[in-house]
Amino acid sequence: LAIKGQVYIHPLTSPISIHNQITASYSTATKYSHFIVSKQHATATMDPYSSEGELVNMHTAFVQGQYQQVIDFDTSIFSAPNQPSAQILKYRAQLALQDYDSVSSSISSSDASSDPSLAAVKVYASYAASSFTSDSAVSQAESLSQSNSDNLSVQLLCGAVLARAGKTDEAIALLSQHQGSLDAVAMSTQIHLSNNRADLAAKEAKSARSFAQDALLVNLAESWISLREGGDAKYQQAFYVFEELAQAPGSSAVTSLVAQAVSELHLGRYPEAETALQQALDIEPDNTTALANAVVLFTATGDIERAAEMKKKLQGTKGGEETELLQGLAAKKEAFDAACEKYQPKFEPYCQFKLDIKRVGKNQEEWRQYERDMKRYEESQEKRRKHNENTRQRKRQEGERLEQKRLEQERRSGNIFKRGLFNTQIFLNSFEPEDFSSIGETLHETGQGMKAAWEDILR
Repeated sequence: LAIKGQVYIHPLTSPISIHNQITASYSTATKYSHFIVSKQHATATMDPYSSEGELVNMHTAFVQGQYQQVIDFDTSIFSAPNQPSAQILKYRAQLALQDYDSVSSSISSSDASSDPSLAAVKVYASYAASSFTSDSAVSQAESLSQSNSDNLSVQLLCGAVLARAGKTDEAIALLSQHQGSLDAVAMSTQIHLSNNRADLAAKEAKSARSFAQDALLVNLAESWISLREGGDAKYQQAFYVFEELAQAPGSSAVTSLVAQAVSELHLGRYPEAETALQQALDIEPDNTTALANAVVLFTATGDIERAAEMKKKLQGTKGGEETELLQGLAAKKEAFDAACEKYQPKFEPYCQFKLDIKRVGKNQEEWRQYERDMKRYEESQEKRRKHNENTRQRKRQEGERLEQKRLEQERRSGNIFKRGLFNTQIFLNSFEPEDFSSIGETLHETGQGMKAAWEDILR
């Protein structure tokens, strides 16, 4: 089981928009280590890892994500009938730690051909070692599923292969044949969640609750469903489960710390989420799930530099390129580039001239065209720069000329006014005081004469 806590953000939207699709899940040594239940087998008791069996402590450590503890478990204390199941659990723990080659080499072809459980382990190891791309491994998983559908290891490991290959209906059909296995319940729950069928996942968990009571895997399955369904009450309910696992000394592991961080992210408690993720990375610096969620966290908080740093670490980590976060970003980038190729602007922006090494390597003519385009683009940019500079200079000179003209007009207007005042003063100073009385009398006589003239005219 490996916890898978993935928070998605849309790369072209606001960095604070967190997508609802968060899966914080424990898995059976796989990216899809998920598990299911079927109603017709709800009361069966053939699960070797049930709470009544002697493998319960070893299996609980596995569910809690304490894989190294499972590998180091002393299996000599178990009875002979449980030895094979204990060994399979150890193999699953190694697979969860991405130790694919060691698992594959430790199972001979003869052992795999005689034991379907070992064959299922070997098939999954080869599929994971191929970065989950081997078609032959998928074919082998389908063949094993048809011939040994009642084998729990085949159900879990081959079901994981089929689910990862996109054959979710086949995986569900295979897992539905389990006999009271909570591992199968958890895997089915996760497959339904990956198909956005929270309703079917809830039915699986409810069916398991009817016969498993307070089993850890049932609590986990219900917590994954709560994260998908959403709402603060649901998020808080899931948080309590994951926090209890993460903070208890006996159950704490990277998987539970990441799950706690995912719950905190949903609740908007970013500082607490960062603390939990940092604890996980302190334990396991190259944990891909913790790094992926760290990218989301720092993007949501607007810390773009740290988000880019975590993304770079994720890309350089084993299995990092297979994470859904990076695959989703790559798919969006490819779709965006394809859309850009449909448009041919007259002057393409600089980003359109970025060199594609592989494409240019195949066709030197495209490289020469690239150089010509770049030269044309740079010339057009230089011409535009000079034109803009000349325009700014002309506007500046015109502004200066108009300002000089305005100042000159103000100066001249001021001089005329001053000259008028000066001349008026000289004119007034040329008269003696008695002259003003004679001027008044003259003006009065003139006025009387003009009045008499107008009266004659009006008659």
